[in-house]
Formats: sequence, C-alpha cells, structure tokens
Amino acid sequence: MLILCIHINNDNEIILGLREQGSTFPVKECSNRHIAVFGENNKRKLIIEYDQKGKKLFSYIWRISTDSDNNIYAIDLFENLDGRLIALERSGGVKFIYKGHSSINISHRSFNPMGVAITKTNVIIVSDENNHSLHALNTKGELIGLQTVINLGIQLPVSLCLNNEGLLLVGCYASDSGARNAKIHVTKIAL
Repeated sequence: MLILCIHINNDNEIILGLREQGSTFPVKECSNRHIAVFGENNKRKLIIEYDQKGKKLFSYIWRISTDSDNNIYAIDLFENLDGRLIALERSGGVKFIYKGHSSINISHRSFNPMGVAITKTNVIIVSDENNHSLHALNTKGELIGLQTVINLGIQLPVSLCLNNEGLLLVGCYASDSGARNAKIHVTKIAL
C-alpha cells in the first residue's frame, strides 16, 4: 500500500490514508482505498473502506484531520480534482459528506477541497482552492461560515494549520510554474 497522508490524533493514534500501488486513476472495483487507524505499539485498530451500505467510500484520500472527539475528517479527491469532505464517526460510520455550497461552487468552478483544520471548539475549516475560499462547518456538516479570501490577498488556498495561539495558517499554491507566488498567510479567525 502507498501512504497518501498521515495524521496523529489527540490519543497518539496514527491515522493513514492508503491506496494500492499502480495507477492512481481511474478508481476500479478492485482498487483498495482506505483509512487505517493504528493504536499503541502500532497495532491496527480500524480499517475504513466502505460506507454503511457496503459501497466504497474513497477515491484519493488527500488529507486527514480529527476533532476533539477523534472523529475523522478526510478530504477525498476525484480524478478531475473535484472533491468532498467525508466525516467519519469514531467507529468508522459516515457522519456526513460535504460537497461544497451552491452559492459559490458552480459547474465550472466546483468544490476543490485541499486542506482541513479543526479548531478547539470543533469548527471544521476547509480550503477550497478553485474558489479562493474557506468553508466553516459544524460537526453536523452544516455550513456556518463561508469566506472568499481573494479580496484579502489570499489566492489558491491549499494547506491549513492552526497553531497553539489559535491563528490559522493558510498555505497558498503558486499561480505559475515558479514558486515566487507561493505564500503562507497568518490569519486570526473569530469562530
């Protein structure tokens, strides 16, 4: 298996996004895409690959994060880089799937989630690269805030991280082939 992303939660469990070796796309029936949770002594505790109806959940697990209750939030990307946020209960069951918001995500600029960060109060923040925006969700998957950030000088937001002081760091992709335009913005959020 290939490791796509890694996250360590508050209980020091290691959570991996994995896929089989070989071509990334297209995803086939025999493709193996899953999240694995490892506990103490690196013993596997949980594998999440299917929803409650037995349907495969993931296409390409790009990022993983957890909230204070260790619920898992995974960004899942498709071949065209459209994507979604899949929220999973601690047991592995699907809580919700967020596919963007109709007020900003339209057919020619669909939801392109790239980063996820979760505040101490369990507000889920997702960066949307195509739409230069940040989506804030509650733990039920309801949109509680939407900020277009291009007017603030933040273009192509990709990575997100909350530091110990509660500041949100937003890493931005370079808009051309050179890295001169890539930036990290430090923002204060009020949630």
